Amino acid sequence: MTPDMHTALWISAVGTAILFGALACVVAFMYLLTAPWFLPKAVSTDAPLEVPVVLEQQNAEEERRRAVAIAVAASWALAGHAHSLEEPPSDWRRVHLARQLQQAPRRSE
Repeated sequence: MTPDMHTALWISAVGTAILFGALACVVAFMYLLTAPWFLPKAVSTDAPLEVPVVLEQQNAEEERRRAVAIAVAASWALAGHAHSLEEPPSDWRRVHLARQLQQAPRRSE
C-alpha cells in the first residue's frame, strides 16, 4: 500500500468516526429533550386555571355561527335547492369523458 493511499484511508476513517459521533450526539440530545425524567413538566394544583371571559364569548359566538350554518344548509337540502348549488361539469371533464366514450366533445352554452 502506498503512503498516499494509507493517508487517504486514515483521513476517511477519522472523518467517518467524527460523522457518526456527531450523529450519535444529535440522537442523544433529541432523546434527552424528549425524556420525561430530564425535563419534568411542572403542574401546580394550588389554583385552578381561569379561562378568560373573552374566550368563552368567542367560543359561544363560534358555536352560534356553526349552528346557523348547519340550519341554513339543512333548510336548503330539505327545500330541494341543493342541486342548484352544484356546478355544471367543466370543459376539461367533458373532453375527458368524451375521449373515454370515443365521441366528439360538445360545448355547452
